[in-house]
Amino acid sequence: MADSVQTQKLSSKRNEGQTIGYRVYRSKGGARTPLFLIQGMSAVGTVDWHDLASVLVKDRTVVTLDNRDMHDSGWTIPDDKKSFSLQDMADDVVELAQYLGFTEIDICGHSMGGMIAQTLLVTPNCPVKIRHVILGATCAKAPRSDLGIAVATEMKKQAQSGSSDKRTPAERKRQLTEVFMKYCYDPEWIKQNPGLYERRVQESIGTRRPARTVALQQRAIGKYDVRQKLGSIPTSLPVLVIHGGQDVAVYPAEKDDILKSIKHAKLAECPRMDFGHNWYDYFDLEFWRSTIAAFLDAPQLKL
Repeated sequence: MADSVQTQKLSSKRNEGQTIGYRVYRSKGGARTPLFLIQGMSAVGTVDWHDLASVLVKDRTVVTLDNRDMHDSGWTIPDDKKSFSLQDMADDVVELAQYLGFTEIDICGHSMGGMIAQTLLVTPNCPVKIRHVILGATCAKAPRSDLGIAVATEMKKQAQSGSSDKRTPAERKRQLTEVFMKYCYDPEWIKQNPGLYERRVQESIGTRRPARTVALQQRAIGKYDVRQKLGSIPTSLPVLVIHGGQDVAVYPAEKDDILKSIKHAKLAECPRMDFGHNWYDYFDLEFWRSTIAAFLDAPQLKL
């Protein structure tokens, strides 16, 4: 069962005027390590992760959060003063874990959230122990992608049209949302799942996802490269990689850097491998529950 969304003020020394929105799904399934789900660029963790978290909670406590300045994560300073890195967002995850009283956690990061997760893994002397890591549809450097160009093109088109654009603000927002969303799935999935696709579009339209913050996320991603650091991850820390062959938001080949650098990382075995970017909306949720539970509950390797 999930708590209602709550917000917590973060350290004023590091994050002036910042709060973080989060949701805790409290499990009755035993004293397993809590799992933190970290979402990607322009995503809202407390909304977009809800379906998956609602089944994972049968086995363990799950925490979802909104990345900084997204939806229920607020920031009261002026937009022109805002700036952050993936390290800052990784530090936010640690600070929330500490606030909730967790000394060790498992993490699952999707897309940019996977970059945040990898940043945590290579952070020296991280005050919260990371036990297992799931890296979904992500990369170890600024990714090759069709998505960024498509979104930037649509935003430029809307800016240039100005007063000549006869669409309402709601229509323009939907157009931009659909440009983004269509790169998160493959065309056949959209055709076969119109209800879920429309719900995802409406959830995106109905939540606070500031364009200024998304631009800052894109800038942070552009500076990201941890390939030379991933080899320091010990074999005692299990890593599972999930990446579909039809991902055009983060090209499937991007996973190769991760698998090459973290030699003990394993690629998840799925019913088929030709799925799109938002992997958690493919297959049955119970498949993901059993796959993730088997990975997280397996005995850890010893150094």
